[in-house]
Order: sequence, then C-alpha cells, then structure tokens
Amino acid sequence: MSEHAARTTLMKIKHLEMRVRSFARQARLLANMPGAAFDARELLREANVLLAELNRNMEVFDAARLQGRSQTRSLPSRPPRSTGVGQFEFWGPPPATKWGAELRAAEKSFWQAVLLAKAEIDKLTKAGLTGMMSPTRTATEVSSAFDAAMAMVEFLKVWIEGTRRRCPNRS
Repeated sequence: MSEHAARTTLMKIKHLEMRVRSFARQARLLANMPGAAFDARELLREANVLLAELNRNMEVFDAARLQGRSQTRSLPSRPPRSTGVGQFEFWGPPPATKWGAELRAAEKSFWQAVLLAKAEIDKLTKAGLTGMMSPTRTATEVSSAFDAAMAMVEFLKVWIEGTRRRCPNRS
C-alpha cells in the first residue's frame, strides 16, 4: 500500500511540474509576440494570472512533498523476501531507497521548472511594463460614452501640451 501511495505522490509531483513548464511556455509565447498583438495591460494581467497559478501549484507541491516524505519513512528499508517453495531474493533497491530517490529527483526537477517559469513570467512582466511605458501605446477600445469623452479630453490635453511646446511664446 505504501508503494502505491508513493507512486501516486510521484505522479502528482510530475503533473505539477508539467503544469509549471506549461506556464513557462505560455509566458515565453506571449512575451515573444509582436508588439501590436496584445495590449501591454493585457500582458501584465496575464503575467499576474500565471504568477498566481504558479504560487498555487507551489503550495500544492509543498503538501505533496511533505506527504511523500512521510510515505518514504513508512516504506520498508529492506528488500522484500519471499518464503515458500520458490524462495528468491528481490533484485533491486529497497522500496524506501527507490522511492526516496525518485521523489528527490522529482522535487529537484520541479524546482528547476519553477525557476524557469519565474524567469519567463518576469520577461513577460518586463515586456508588459515596457509596452505600458511606450510613447506609441494607444488606448484600448472605447466601451462607453464616458470612456469616449475621457479619451477625447486626454487627446485634447496632449494636443494642447504639444502646441505649447512648439510655440513657447503663445499662451
């Protein structure tokens, strides 16, 4: 029973690792999109969503890791022996050694995936911030009359400031 639980925990950790790697791929894809594909605010929003999902997966991983360590301690440290007519020695490492090493390797791989995902999400965040600070960034789609009025006021403000800079002696 304990070996089955250890196998289940290992599969859970590997599944979490695959999800984290998919976050890294998604962040890389969005960060490498051409500038006009997405608004910078949407890139920042997506980076926040990916980071929140990454944090949730790290919490689930911590619970699985602790469960795996507990299960490893409950596994026998000697290989199984058969008794009876066809006695044989079990070939291979003891279950505690085998599953302990598997879980440690999966843990190391998971943390490498987390570091990769964090780096890619940071790149996506930087791309979003760069787009937000871009002087050529345009406003997003107008959805109401109030938004249209505010966009017009913003346009007039920028136009007046530009006119004042070009003609400093006018007031």
